[in-house]
Amino acid sequence: MDIDPTSALVFFQQDRTLSDNHNIDTWDGWNGDIWSWQDGWRRYTIGQSCGSHWDHNRWGYSWNNEGDCSSNDAGGGIGMEHNQWSAGDGFGCCGNQRRNGAMRVEIYGR
Repeated sequence: MDIDPTSALVFFQQDRTLSDNHNIDTWDGWNGDIWSWQDGWRRYTIGQSCGSHWDHNRWGYSWNNEGDCSSNDAGGGIGMEHNQWSAGDGFGCCGNQRRNGAMRVEIYGR
């Protein structure tokens, strides 16, 4: 994906699908020992919102065992709406539960 230079604020305010590839092992930062997941609908995104609170992440993953994002059951990343966590992994049902809790994240830039 090519992205034009922009400020971090603008970058995180725009919905971007980084990958909807069903092979999650190809996703940057993916670790199946940390992140909960499901079969079915999968997406790695910036700023996407659809369906339920599991999918409202500024930067992260969202899952639904059905074929769309209307009733997601798991998600994780940074800037989560779920439990108003600044970062973490959330799991509701129907898949592979891992951390299922808040996490600490530090991001540095220059």
